[in-house]
Amino acid sequence: MRENHLQFIKVNPEDRAYILGLLTTLHPVSNDLQEEFYKHAIAIQLEEGQHLLCLGGKCNCMYFITEGALMAYSVHKPKQITTYISVENEFISSLSGLYGEQPSREAIVAVEPTLV
Repeated sequence: MRENHLQFIKVNPEDRAYILGLLTTLHPVSNDLQEEFYKHAIAIQLEEGQHLLCLGGKCNCMYFITEGALMAYSVHKPKQITTYISVENEFISSLSGLYGEQPSREAIVAVEPTLV
């Protein structure tokens, strides 16, 4: 497993607007929530093999894949089991550890250079 120092980069304003546009197609987003989104959105560049979330980690974010692909996996009776693969223009988060309340039973790793 590659050491997990996430590289935060400047958020592209066009990416932020695009993601917010996607969210508003699902449900109206208040002006206050839009402001919070613009204030707190981050961008992370991952290298192939780098983990966005490690097994047992806590996840309190929803990510959007701008470029690349991510794979989630769990470990059962020493075998790695892929639970899903997500690619560009998809949202991703930990299914088992969403909201950071429980340790995640899965890990999320980049299968190629990825921007979320």
